[in-house]
Amino acid sequence: MDINFFSEPEMSPRPRDEMAIVSLTADPIDERRVRVTVEVTPFTPQDRPNVEISAHNAAEQPVGSMSIIETMHRTFALTLHIREPEPSGVYTLSAELFYEPGEIQHTLTETFEIPERGSSG
Repeated sequence: MDINFFSEPEMSPRPRDEMAIVSLTADPIDERRVRVTVEVTPFTPQDRPNVEISAHNAAEQPVGSMSIIETMHRTFALTLHIREPEPSGVYTLSAELFYEPGEIQHTLTETFEIPERGSSG
């Protein structure tokens, strides 16, 4: 007898080796803050993943980062602060999912743009 607690099979928790970042979005709030939204595959409460998020400018210099340790939510939104004297231009946002430090399981990258101060955009 099969018992299915999930009406949508894709929402059932996945084993650790099938965990991945489903989506990553970056929405600038202003020239110094970016709303970062991350979605990961469903997981069990015993297998909560870690996510490392970092932003780099066009010169590939780090301008912001944050760590999410054993998230309890599969979708979460956070505010990333850009640490740069005059933020503007195209930035690269990367999210890395892992369980053990140094053993990255999945990475997703997205770009976003912060308009120059005073420009209409």
